Amino acid sequence: MKFNKESAIAVLALSGITLYVLARFVFAWPSHVGQYILWVVLLLGGVPLVWDLFKKLIKRQFGADLLAGISILTAVLLQEYLAGALVKIVILLPRQPGWLSWKVL
Repeated sequence: MKFNKESAIAVLALSGITLYVLARFVFAWPSHVGQYILWVVLLLGGVPLVWDLFKKLIKRQFGADLLAGISILTAVLLQEYLAGALVKIVILLPRQPGWLSWKVL
């Protein structure tokens, strides 16, 4: 499997969400610690992703990814950081061959 920028962002998002769940529900850390984890995930992974979507918008290349980018920005504005991190995974995983290779019959 080729490891590119999108793969790195997907791994970061999955790792960050896992760490958030552990911190929040297993270790019972305060909620603001989990929010910091998700902020890092959104900053390191969401900014490059939204920037790429903005470049596509300038070129008038519209698609479902644009709606997902809008939902990431909306999640940040509404302070729903977990939702923004999950949307990043929804955008990136179909682009990664072999990550989810289930076949629908």
